[in-house]
Amino acid sequence: MTELEDSIHGVQEYQGFHYIFTFSTILAAIPLIYMSPTVVVMLKIFKSCRSPSHWNTAHSMNHNIYVVIMLYFLFNTLFFIFDYLNFSLPATGIFTSWCASIQPNHYFKLIFLFTFYFNYCILILPFLLCLIRLIILIYPRDHPAICSKIMRISIPSLFLIPIFCTSFMIPAVGYCRKMGSPLQFGAVYIYYAGGWLGANSFADQQEQDSNLSELNPLCQLL
Repeated sequence: MTELEDSIHGVQEYQGFHYIFTFSTILAAIPLIYMSPTVVVMLKIFKSCRSPSHWNTAHSMNHNIYVVIMLYFLFNTLFFIFDYLNFSLPATGIFTSWCASIQPNHYFKLIFLFTFYFNYCILILPFLLCLIRLIILIYPRDHPAICSKIMRISIPSLFLIPIFCTSFMIPAVGYCRKMGSPLQFGAVYIYYAGGWLGANSFADQQEQDSNLSELNPLCQLL
């Protein structure tokens, strides 16, 4: 059976834990303050750029750049949501008692997996954006055809490369793991165990701040 290091599942102290308001709750609320207006602004940009009159103007944004920017916004938002569910919200202790009373499962694993999946997407998109802008500068007349070919290759790769880099987590299970000092008792975060080839040692070395590329050397190609 896979060892669940620092697991809180079935631990009576955590099953009987009662949430109390701490500084961790304040820290968890701060991102919601700045993310909400960010989403509103980006949705307005999305709505305005979809207008036919926008694309008929001489100074309209290049269509390929627009697609990359919107994808970057989408994946940043999704990364924020899953990272929030992975670390910030569990650290408040709101779900600690519930987590301790259930079994490790694949749903928790998906939260952890998607956090890193969307993080890889975020790493790829700036490179793609710079590449498209460079093509526009170097080939001012032929860039539509060149960028179109690049996008046909890049968009599928954008989804496939992160799948490859996170595939080692497919057989794993997710579980709630206790956090240490300086956070108070009851703070937890979601982690996983049982990945292919025992690929979870990076957290033992650097905990939450470790770099996933150290886990899978092929991902360093990104």
